[in-house]
Amino acid sequence: MISVAELKSNLELNNSLGAIIEALKSGSAIQLRQFQSKSKALEDAAPVLENVFAVLLRLGVKHPFLSGNPGLPACFVVVNTDNGFVGELNSAVANAAFESSGSERDVFVVLGERGWNFFEDKGRQFKRMPGLSEEIRPAEIRGLQSCLVRGFLKGEYGSVSIVYPQSVNVGAWKVRLDRMLPCGAEQDGEAGMPGSDFSEGVAAIEPSPGAVMEGLIRFRLSFFLYNIAWTSKFSEFGARLMHLEGSEQELARMKQQLSLQYFKHVHSLADKTIREIISSRLTRK
Repeated sequence: MISVAELKSNLELNNSLGAIIEALKSGSAIQLRQFQSKSKALEDAAPVLENVFAVLLRLGVKHPFLSGNPGLPACFVVVNTDNGFVGELNSAVANAAFESSGSERDVFVVLGERGWNFFEDKGRQFKRMPGLSEEIRPAEIRGLQSCLVRGFLKGEYGSVSIVYPQSVNVGAWKVRLDRMLPCGAEQDGEAGMPGSDFSEGVAAIEPSPGAVMEGLIRFRLSFFLYNIAWTSKFSEFGARLMHLEGSEQELARMKQQLSLQYFKHVHSLADKTIREIISSRLTRK
């Protein structure tokens, strides 16, 4: 049976862990609130971008990014994070990407060291890239986009899909898989993009439809990646806060149990001592 001294030590440890968890939870809540103040990239511009894109598609403008090659391997981008207390989120995203792959030839681009460990354990080859920063710097978005575009144009893979956590609200998220390349009309429904109300022949396209399509697609990919980075980081902050909240509740439950055991033992010892004292006095009389 555990001693009173050990129970007291466990209670003190529980109190110390509770204080640490409370501090971490407060810090996570502040981070979440600060990040929440950052808006997604150019939300008002999304309908305009998609309307212009739909017009160019209707005009039959050709571009390498509009058609894939089913005979080539598929590329899956896995958005993981290196921050703590989000192991469940990382595992869910990595597992979804792994299960979505239909061939040993498929290519994985993994963001974040925690994701690297997962694919190493699975014995799969993958390309390492650093996890997204909390600031979501334009340079890291451009770097990821350039890497994916370069591989697609070189014929290393015939399509690019991205697997990431999408925030539902502060306390909930879900794993989402979206296709980035090739981008065409079939992607619009998948990504929830609006259609176009324009009809053919109503727009002047300068300097040329091909040049406009080139710039639009690259900007559209950047826009797409930034918003994915935003919702991924928001999901991460929310998941960390919920994990810490759960840990705090578990510690409170353990503290209650330890307190009951401690006071039960203390009262038992006190009762035993009192009985021994009374017995000793009665014996002397």
